[in-house]
Amino acid sequence: MFKIAHTSDLGLKNWNYGGTDPETGLNKGFLDALKAFAHTITEGIERKVKYFIIAGDINEERNPEMLLVEKFSEQVQRLVQAGIQVIIVCGNHDLDGAVGTSTSVSYLKALKLPLVHVVDLKTEVLEFKDAVFHCLPYFTKNQLGHENNKELQQYLDNWLKKDKLVDGKINLLVSHYSVESSFYGLEIDEIRLKFELMKKYDYVALGHIHKYEMFFKQGVNGGYCGSPYIKDFGENFKKYFNILNNCNTEDMSIEKVEIPSREYVQIDIDALDAALSDVLEILKDNFTDKLEDTAVKVRIKTYQRFNPKPIYEFLRSQKVFHFVPVHWDVVQSDREMKLSVTSSTSDIDVVTQYLDNTKVDKSWIPKLKDLHQELMHEVSQGN
Repeated sequence: MFKIAHTSDLGLKNWNYGGTDPETGLNKGFLDALKAFAHTITEGIERKVKYFIIAGDINEERNPEMLLVEKFSEQVQRLVQAGIQVIIVCGNHDLDGAVGTSTSVSYLKALKLPLVHVVDLKTEVLEFKDAVFHCLPYFTKNQLGHENNKELQQYLDNWLKKDKLVDGKINLLVSHYSVESSFYGLEIDEIRLKFELMKKYDYVALGHIHKYEMFFKQGVNGGYCGSPYIKDFGENFKKYFNILNNCNTEDMSIEKVEIPSREYVQIDIDALDAALSDVLEILKDNFTDKLEDTAVKVRIKTYQRFNPKPIYEFLRSQKVFHFVPVHWDVVQSDREMKLSVTSSTSDIDVVTQYLDNTKVDKSWIPKLKDLHQELMHEVSQGN
């Protein structure tokens, strides 16, 4: 029996938020990402995992700064020193899509580090004594000489259909693609893995989607462990990675392990009947000494924007880690809405809109419009 760790979407980058850490000189946002990644490695080492999977998007950009390369390599070296096999499959952010180029982690492949296996520009099956990793990195249509995503989709479907499992070993699919339920109802030209083609694997380790989601109900054992840290308010939810326990046995189980994250606080204020002074009073009464080292977003519902500078001064006084510009939810008053309608729309247009949205016999609409015009003509003549 052995254990396997699964993480993805590290998205390492020198972000422009959080300011500079005085001790290291590094950006605090980057340190958050590095700290989260290091936490997964520490957990993996302490739990004595045998394999450690990183399912794509190691970096946020194809050409990461050398500092990021150095810090990522240091963490990988921790796994190597612990005797853990490292499986890295590249994602869309790790490549630029051109034919014949390398990826953001190809240097690790070139170094031929012991225990480090990088699958970047082609599919590969990595077979070990007790486990087989069927690796499907992210491709663009240009890389494989396809004219469109339809051809690329067919290529991936055929690869999964023909991919053979190895008896007597645990077989894992490692990939960085969306699944067929992603973006449901949206017309997005995105390659998607089909559930039916993934059911045969003992575990499916995916990257690309940043929120944790398993697909047991679809008959697939595995899914997305999500990104390990919160990088903006769009990802303000808990972060996890997976540990597979009792691998290669009938008792194999998936353990969802939470990763400590910085607190992201969203403050919603209804200021329709309030002034700036009232907003500041609300903030001071409810959040004084409660926001230190947090990321903060203030949303204000109002009829008219006002100068947010005093709000920012309050947040700075609370020593927040980072705050984003105030989000304004500006609504029109009833009077403003009526003025807007009458100033931009003719009276006959207003009547037409009303009749179109009213449950009346539509054959009467031309007659009613004619009657309206006759009445308006009489009014204009003073009759």
